[in-house]
Amino acid sequence: MCPVTLTPSSAPDSLASPGFAPGARAVRGSTPAPPGSVGDPGRAPDFDLGAPEHLRHGQILIVDDEPANLAVLKRLLQRAGYTSVATTHDPLEALELVERIRPDLLLLDLWMPHMDGFQIMEAIRARASGADDMPVLVLSGDERSEIKWRALACGARDFLTKPVDLVEALLRIRNLLEIRMLHRAALQAQEARYRELVESASDLIYQTDAAGRITYANPAAARVLGFAVEELLGRDLVDLVHDEHRDEVRRFYGRQVADRRAESYREFPVVAAGGREVWLGQSLRLIEHGGVVLGTRAIARDVTARHEVERLKGELVSVISHELRTPLTSIRASLGLLASGRLQTHPEQAARMVQIANQNADRLSRMVNDLLDLDRMAAGKLQLERRSFPLDELASQALDAVRSTAEQAGILLVQGVPRLDCTLDPDRIVQVLINLVANAIKFSPRGGTVWLNAQLDGGDVRFSVRDLGRGIPPEKLEAVFERFQQVDSSDARQKGGTGLGLAICRQIVELHGG
Repeated sequence: MCPVTLTPSSAPDSLASPGFAPGARAVRGSTPAPPGSVGDPGRAPDFDLGAPEHLRHGQILIVDDEPANLAVLKRLLQRAGYTSVATTHDPLEALELVERIRPDLLLLDLWMPHMDGFQIMEAIRARASGADDMPVLVLSGDERSEIKWRALACGARDFLTKPVDLVEALLRIRNLLEIRMLHRAALQAQEARYRELVESASDLIYQTDAAGRITYANPAAARVLGFAVEELLGRDLVDLVHDEHRDEVRRFYGRQVADRRAESYREFPVVAAGGREVWLGQSLRLIEHGGVVLGTRAIARDVTARHEVERLKGELVSVISHELRTPLTSIRASLGLLASGRLQTHPEQAARMVQIANQNADRLSRMVNDLLDLDRMAAGKLQLERRSFPLDELASQALDAVRSTAEQAGILLVQGVPRLDCTLDPDRIVQVLINLVANAIKFSPRGGTVWLNAQLDGGDVRFSVRDLGRGIPPEKLEAVFERFQQVDSSDARQKGGTGLGLAICRQIVELHGG
């Protein structure tokens, strides 16, 4: 092996010269440089050779099979102010030290027995343990260009030819450490920005190990699932999946690993804290290294609301289909009977068929209008035309609209609304009152009474409709104001109606701030 030769003197004792103490400056000297040195101390510039404060604690590892070279280099660096210098003459121990201490700079002799510097650099790069950006300064007495190119190809950042010039060595060490520290600072700043982004994200972001155990979860994941972050760590993600979907999701994860799919999307329900069902839309990415799956990284979004909308949409289509089919079937049957000619000699029955068809056509028309009203309200397109209007006139208009129906049912209508002007949309409020009173008439016994009253309640007006019917069970009070909902009684459907009237009433009242 080529020994390390330092200028201005190759003897270790020359390091004690005050010219190379920490913080000292290189000055002109008269000692001639030995052959092979790069610089001439006599022409050295006037600059500080000591380690800057921010580089003093950088971890330096020196690998050389010559103990004397190790001692000289270590003493040089320590005298220059570097506080963390490790050495080894064993290439295998060098690899272990790279893993354990994660040096900021590696000074590597190129030619050593059993394992040369090229093999060490290749082994470090193959392990890629976080040391792949660690700068390597190669030391060698071989000045051939192909050797230098090969060293650079193996991962070396710089090359020093033995015998080593002292000033040049310290300068290159400082420059490589400076680059390393700048890179580390930039990486830390980037990681801080990334962590801030992840921690503040509204989407769920989490990571698992190869066994599927959660190793990281951001605050959004904890918030949506209702657990503390600490409660999520270590849990098997699939165990959170709803029982009915657990095996399916487990097979999905298995296929992802088996097929090495880089990224995939899937939606599934999980059981959150308190037994709540939460649907997640998850984008999954495998974490791989060297062909080995180390875990998964996922971004998920709470899509529970969308799934609920889709469920309600399915129910809505089903109910609308049923509600449309019933009157259409009746109309078709009535018209079919008339078209057959069998009622030509039965004018009363024929008139009854026409009446049935007409009633069901009216019901279809009301349903379409109600659906359009609800759609406009849901889209925020329904504009109220507010103006001052007497409340008693509103009540009179509503009762007049249903009076014929009430008389046919033998129902007495009683108005108790005071003469009071109020700012509102009169047409829409009349629509509400007609719906409520008609509903009361529909479910009142023959000979009953329906009362329509109103009174001041602070700055508001409270309307009330009362009848003598069977009433609404307390547990149904909220449900009857939903779309296509009626009280669950034996004659509910027989009474007719679209199941949309009370839902429209609720929307109109809420638009008025009620």
